[in-house]
Amino acid sequence: MVALGQIVDNSAVPALINLLEDPEDSVRSSAAETLGQIADNSAVPALIKRLEDPIYFVRYYAAESLGKIGDKLAIPGLIKLLEDPEDFVRDIAAVAIGKIGDKSVIPALMQLLEHPIDCVRDSAALTLGQIGDKLAIPGLIKLLEDPDDFVRDSAALALGQIFDNLPSPVSMNAIFLDSCL
Repeated sequence: MVALGQIVDNSAVPALINLLEDPEDSVRSSAAETLGQIADNSAVPALIKRLEDPIYFVRYYAAESLGKIGDKLAIPGLIKLLEDPEDFVRDIAAVAIGKIGDKSVIPALMQLLEHPIDCVRDSAALTLGQIGDKLAIPGLIKLLEDPDDFVRDSAALALGQIFDNLPSPVSMNAIFLDSCL
């Protein structure tokens, strides 16, 4: 099935969407992965539905494909996936949100910086770094004092990504000082 995606044949999309409902886990996950390689927007609603699949690797490939397609309709489902019980599913959801890059997710991600589960805070911080908006700076600065090492590291990494995208060191200093007040 992955070979179909490498051909990038949009005529295969309806059949692949139907395969997302297949009873076999491996068929659903392969269909989700292939739809991401084709990157046709018509697959977005069916892939969003698979974000709630009971099988973690189906959720993973659905999230990955939604990130490749880049449709903003996927954002609410991907944000919900940041609380998935599987680490790598949360991570790919964060990557997908970052690829979509819609700044409307920043308030929801900022709330997740205070989530009681460490991995959720970690994924939210990484996603904010990918988006690269200075609005995230105050929340990320607070995370530098998080009790979890990984969360602190992710906050520092995210701040670095944001600062790298700023126009000049003077602006960076001004933004940093403003966020501390």
